[in-house]
Amino acid sequence: MKKDEKAIKKAWTEFFINDKDDISGVRDIIKKSWIRTKNYGVDVTNEKVEDEFQKKQEQAIKKMASFIDIVRPFMIQLFNIIKETGFMITLIDKNGFILDTYISANIPETSNNSTANLSEEYIGTNAMGTSIYLDKPIETWGYENSYKGFHEFTTSAAPIHDIDNKLIGSIGITGYRDTFSTHTLGMVVAVAYAIENELRLTEIKKDKYLTKSYNFRKDKDKDKKELYDFSDIIGNSHELNGAKNQAKIASKNNSNILILGESGTGKELFAQSIHKNSIRCNKPFIAVNCGALPLTLAESELFGYSPGSFTGAKKEGQMGKFEMADGGTIFLDEIGEMPLSIQASLLRVIQDREVIRIGANKSKKIDVRIIAATNRNLFEEVEKGNFRMDLFYRINVFTINIPPLRKRIEDIKPLIQYFIEKYNNVFNSNINNISKTVENIFMTYRWPGNVREIENIIERAVQIASDNVIDIKDLPVNLQLNNQNNSDLKSNILKNKEYNTIIDFLSETKGNVKATAENLGIGRATLYRKLSKYNIDIEQYRY
Repeated sequence: MKKDEKAIKKAWTEFFINDKDDISGVRDIIKKSWIRTKNYGVDVTNEKVEDEFQKKQEQAIKKMASFIDIVRPFMIQLFNIIKETGFMITLIDKNGFILDTYISANIPETSNNSTANLSEEYIGTNAMGTSIYLDKPIETWGYENSYKGFHEFTTSAAPIHDIDNKLIGSIGITGYRDTFSTHTLGMVVAVAYAIENELRLTEIKKDKYLTKSYNFRKDKDKDKKELYDFSDIIGNSHELNGAKNQAKIASKNNSNILILGESGTGKELFAQSIHKNSIRCNKPFIAVNCGALPLTLAESELFGYSPGSFTGAKKEGQMGKFEMADGGTIFLDEIGEMPLSIQASLLRVIQDREVIRIGANKSKKIDVRIIAATNRNLFEEVEKGNFRMDLFYRINVFTINIPPLRKRIEDIKPLIQYFIEKYNNVFNSNINNISKTVENIFMTYRWPGNVREIENIIERAVQIASDNVIDIKDLPVNLQLNNQNNSDLKSNILKNKEYNTIIDFLSETKGNVKATAENLGIGRATLYRKLSKYNIDIEQYRY
């Protein structure tokens, strides 16, 4: 389109300034919109006065609040991808009122890009308003925009529909006309489709009152609340089997255990499996999320309190989690989040094997096995003074490292099949596989949310897939964009191991290029070439 700039500019001048209807050099879809613009009586040359629309825009934002809340995460996700390239993202309702915008720093917010209403009736031909009128995606470039103030911009926009396929708004990406990418329209269409899927999924969840589970557990008798077992851990990779074997050994003794692993790897699944295969299996298993404990209530939750200990206390007092777990196992999840003041009290309980309720004068002996878990590097937390060294050595008797999903990609396919089967049963669906494109995306994606993330994606896709095969259109927008950004997925699969190794060493060295190169056994120049090859930004690892 850029090569036709002179022709389009001349056509705009002839049509809008010289009032000539016989013009050439513009697309038919644009010419029809220009005619509508003229029929609406839009002033395409003078700056817009927003006073008349300000109150209506505020009302529209209030009316569409729930819609905005659903769309905003997609806008933020997309903006984080493109913000360095000089773009803005805009959301409008079906009447053209702007509901939300994200503007890159190098696009100054002026009257030319901050109008309250983008409907054709108000501002003439523009991708946002024209996509609403046509009810289909469109891109308008530079002088194709009717309003003179928009001539320096190009916009790609796509309409958004609700669960009943009624038009409710449009989303668009705007950038300077000389820097715009030809792939932007496809990107915004993918985002609009993902938003529509999310709207549909939200309605389904409202209707079905779903209870979400982020675990790998196979179907159990719902009334028995059975604990997980090692057979519930899906995957047969060398790395995962190593962790399972360590956990099985740990289940046969009585030592305290520290489980290390990123979020979503299944630390509680391992903890429950260990308990279920131990001599304590018929005793309680009590799980505590240390990161969710309010500081003011943490001690009373963990150790209990006597009657009348504080304002609001139950008159009969309350048993703490450690007493509840007596004879069994207490699982202290995210122990790295525990405040230092509580760590001191916990250390005393571990050392003395007794608890003292708040407000009590006597202690009570307890027999509890402790399994702790964290996604933090506790060695570093000890060095920083955020975690007590003596407590660390008390809980770190038997360590189990659960590998992240990116380090055991051979487990991805079994997980996919397992979760498809699981959610087919939940939603009475008939999904039997994923497309080859989706498989390639899954095998090259880094899975920062690990197994929890892949489960969420499959749960969502099973509900919104229109066929019995999950395709790229059924994935969240970040994975769809991941596909667009990889021109040769097969090559990426082969390179995945090297890429992951570089990432791991960069994380370990906090972005130190020299140390990373030494760990890899290559020169710094070679490492820089690989960083460029894989488009790795080392700054994100320097913290």
